[in-house]
Amino acid sequence: MFRQVGIQGDFRILRPSFAMKLKEIGMVLDDRTRLLRHTSTETTAKFYSNMEPLEPSARVEERLTKN
Repeated sequence: MFRQVGIQGDFRILRPSFAMKLKEIGMVLDDRTRLLRHTSTETTAKFYSNMEPLEPSARVEERLTKN
């Protein structure tokens, strides 16, 4: 799909952001595993359960303007 619209690169770089967003909205591990197409919940937990939420963009901008 990315190539069809002229975007170059590897779409897999988006997986961690997608996984984090699913966790942030409260999706249970079984459903996250299914959406990420992992074969087991252990895989999902190993790579994505310990991720910290991303800092809201407003706070990032605030910190950048202070420096």
